[in-house]
Amino acid sequence: MKRTILFSVVFSVFTGMLLTVLILIASLNAVRGQDTRYQQAMEKAVAALDTTQSVMGFQELGNTFSRIANAEKDRWLPYYYAAYSQVMQAFLDQKNKDRMREKADEAESLITRADELSPDNAEIRCIQSLILSARISINPAVNGAVLGPRSGELLEEAIRLAPENPRPHLLLGQALFYTPEMFGGGAEKARPHLKDALEKFEAFEPESSIHPDWGRELAQELMKQVGE
Repeated sequence: MKRTILFSVVFSVFTGMLLTVLILIASLNAVRGQDTRYQQAMEKAVAALDTTQSVMGFQELGNTFSRIANAEKDRWLPYYYAAYSQVMQAFLDQKNKDRMREKADEAESLITRADELSPDNAEIRCIQSLILSARISINPAVNGAVLGPRSGELLEEAIRLAPENPRPHLLLGQALFYTPEMFGGGAEKARPHLKDALEKFEAFEPESSIHPDWGRELAQELMKQVGE
């Protein structure tokens, strides 16, 4: 009788442990499957950034990244790319000032969420600076004096956070290139920043296949315009 009771107890404990292990394995497999789907979706969308040059194209990409962000609410990269896609629409549609303002607002909301998930991130500071540049483009005479210095401060902060990241140097050079000489810009002022960006692009390695790696071709094109 005692042996029967002991066997029942041991069997129950073993069964419970086995069930726990099976549940744990199933949970881990589900997580791996979710991570794989996330990685594949992001890789496909990020790869499309290299060939997208139209408002419609960036709108479609923005929608894709927003859907991924809604499914992966604790990851900063989908929000980052969704914000990037929105601000690029603003730059490509400069004849429509209301739409530019709308896209800048949407980008700011998305990048704010990314910043909450990944504070003190140089890549995020770059997008925040780009958004301010878009707002300046809406009305340079009014917004330039107020937002220009803040945009520059964000890029300086990005350099402090990640000295070897080429993108803040690129965006500083780009901003100076399009700023008239009478206001402290011009090709001569832009050249050293663009040169730094290109040098850093040569050594830069993104953290993964879905981390930011954009800007090299833009830096090369701007460098051609300012002259070696």
